Amino acid sequence: MTFSLVLPLVRACLAVPLLSAGVQAEPSKSLTAELPSPAVQLGQADRQLQKLLARRPPSWSPEADMNRSELLRIVESMLDAEELARRALGERWETLPASERARFVSLLSAVTVKSYTGVLMRNPGLQTEFLTAHGDRDDMRVTAVRTIGSGEHAQRIPVEYRLCWKGERWRVYDMVVGGVSAVEEYRAQFNKILARESFAGLMDRMRHKLRDAPRP
Repeated sequence: MTFSLVLPLVRACLAVPLLSAGVQAEPSKSLTAELPSPAVQLGQADRQLQKLLARRPPSWSPEADMNRSELLRIVESMLDAEELARRALGERWETLPASERARFVSLLSAVTVKSYTGVLMRNPGLQTEFLTAHGDRDDMRVTAVRTIGSGEHAQRIPVEYRLCWKGERWRVYDMVVGGVSAVEEYRAQFNKILARESFAGLMDRMRHKLRDAPRP
């Protein structure tokens, strides 16, 4: 059993920053005037990621470690790990004490950020066309089309980003790629394990995943 927000189909499609910088979204009619566009905030993060990915210093250099740390920081800042954890655990989330919730959120965040950052570093330069945004501060939906490859072999795959407004910015809690929801995939994995193991066993599996995952 593996633990990664970026599953096989999703992994191929999430191998780029969240938004391409040059494309403007249609404004959502549900957005209140005081909130910035999710396209603006995610586009700013995208430009930062693209700049870091373009550097590609030698893997042994101090600059490579600095680059890696900054990539991890940016990806982490874009993620709403608590909302991801709450939705992935479903009803079980309500039964957990606050301390256990905090530990689970921290661990799931680390696994997700490390996995996604690794995908970014291994697959720079793919293209995403950002199309529309609709919803409200508790559930914003951003649609996009991701292009993998080029020319006659290019594949265009629909992507939906699901965000909420938290901590004075938009944060991503789910991505639906080609109809596959990352939250639902996580939930299916967690439910399968929790049907035969304790919650502590699930946490141990996630710690092993984090420990054994390749360094970004």
